Amino acid sequence: MKNLILLFLFLFLLQCGYKTIYNKENLSNIKITVGEMKGDTSLNNLINSKLKRYSSTETEKIYTIDVDTSISKSILSKDAAGKATKLKLSAKMSFKVIFDEKSQTFIFEESINIDNLSDKYEQNNYENTIKNNFVNTVVEKLIIKLNMIK
Repeated sequence: MKNLILLFLFLFLLQCGYKTIYNKENLSNIKITVGEMKGDTSLNNLINSKLKRYSSTETEKIYTIDVDTSISKSILSKDAAGKATKLKLSAKMSFKVIFDEKSQTFIFEESINIDNLSDKYEQNNYENTIKNNFVNTVVEKLIIKLNMIK
């Protein structure tokens, strides 16, 4: 009985025309040109390098994107000596997309609570890794949004 249900489910999904939004075929038919970049330079450089892989594609779907980014670090808690122990790292990325003479704005916000490390070098590396993860997540979300624009 269990196998029969799985067989019907498989056949149903096979015939329903299901297609993922985020696949190689959809990603290969867009071209992104980055326009003006404002805000945090490290985030902007990361975004620019992630979006470059979409800049050499030959297609009719050409998106021009202006980027505005900001990042903030705030103290959530301190120890008895007044030294910060918990931090909140927040990033806000705004993308103004121009496609077919129409303009849309997408705003993405990411944040994470982290422990403050005693080693400043390790803290810097950890924050840079988090920024990179923020950018990866936001660029994936942006590409999905671009594929939904008609």
